[in-house]
Amino acid sequence: MFIKELRLRVEEYFRVVIKTLREIIPKNVGYFLVRESQETMQYSLYNELLKNDEIIEGLCEPPEITQQRETAKKTLEVLNKAKRIIRREVSADDHAREMEKSAIDRSSVDRSSIMM
Repeated sequence: MFIKELRLRVEEYFRVVIKTLREIIPKNVGYFLVRESQETMQYSLYNELLKNDEIIEGLCEPPEITQQRETAKKTLEVLNKAKRIIRREVSADDHAREMEKSAIDRSSVDRSSIMM
């Protein structure tokens, strides 16, 4: 009885494995064939594009867009520098206020100890 049950389970396991392999192998073969043909097509298209200068010029952006980008880039740099300067001044002001506050606190502590 035990051997018969074990044999049935092993046979069922092999049926499942064979069924899975029958489904997976064609999918993988198709995937690799499609991927290979896709890479071949991309390579040939790329080579053809490089041969044609008119297409390359058509794909480039207009000079005014390039100039606008450069202007925006310079503006961003100036604004970032200004932001750093403002932060430095704010932190220096905060530091000065903290120093004044601690000096006031020390003087009030000194007065209170004298009054006692």
